[in-house]
Amino acid sequence: MTAENASIHQPGSDADNMHPSIAHLRQQVQQLQQEKADLEILLYATTEHAAAIESELEKAEMELQRALEQERALNQRIEELATLEERNRIARDIHDSLGHLLVGLNVQMETALALWKDNPERAYKFLAKAKQLGSDALQATRESVSGLRSDPLQGRSLQEAIECLTQDFHHTTGIHPTCQIHLSTLLPHRINTVVYRIVQEGLTNICKHAHPTTVTLQIQCTDTNLFLTLQDDGRGFQLDANRSGFGLQGMQERIIALQGTLDITSELGKGCCISASLPLELKAVNQKFD
Repeated sequence: MTAENASIHQPGSDADNMHPSIAHLRQQVQQLQQEKADLEILLYATTEHAAAIESELEKAEMELQRALEQERALNQRIEELATLEERNRIARDIHDSLGHLLVGLNVQMETALALWKDNPERAYKFLAKAKQLGSDALQATRESVSGLRSDPLQGRSLQEAIECLTQDFHHTTGIHPTCQIHLSTLLPHRINTVVYRIVQEGLTNICKHAHPTTVTLQIQCTDTNLFLTLQDDGRGFQLDANRSGFGLQGMQERIIALQGTLDITSELGKGCCISASLPLELKAVNQKFD
């Protein structure tokens, strides 16, 4: 082989190195083709992901719409319950305060009529008391209708407020209730209000229906509970026939609201006994709206 022929086929000759950029370009083309393939795969995956996101977004929007509708329905239900509770509260307050005063007024008027001919001076005293009760009833009506009776104790202690109730009862019936009240701790306002209302309603019922000779009231506290007992030796009544009025029903609703218990026992001719127990601290409960 000649020197010329040997030089033609020799590696690293000038022929192979004439266009050194071709190999580089080929490499770039291959890289670009690979990047294109990768981008196509990524685009496909992104499109699929976007479609999945869009589907999830539609579901989320539907769930949000349902949640908003449920919230509106729940808010409406809460508003209806609040309105109903407010109506019941006003009805109880009117019954407890106005009813109590009107019963006393009626008793005073009946007594005055009975004494008018034989003892007009004494009858006049009963009429004066009836007039005062009428004025109090009018004021209580105005306050109840305007929703201002949030504190029936009117700033007094529970014991002072109950003493006023028993004094009114004594003036109306001539019977002085025997009271044993032992309150060793400062009670929450909610308990004071409920205890006052139960005593008030109980004395009103006794005045109106029982015609007893003796009435006993006991209130005492332990570290965890308050216990109340109101008992008379009057006519008594049948429980099944007397649970629909606002009196006993209002007692029950007030006690249940404070997670307490109420027991009423009565028989015809054997008087009545009201026993209530109230926890001094409320337990957390889950409220459900039906």
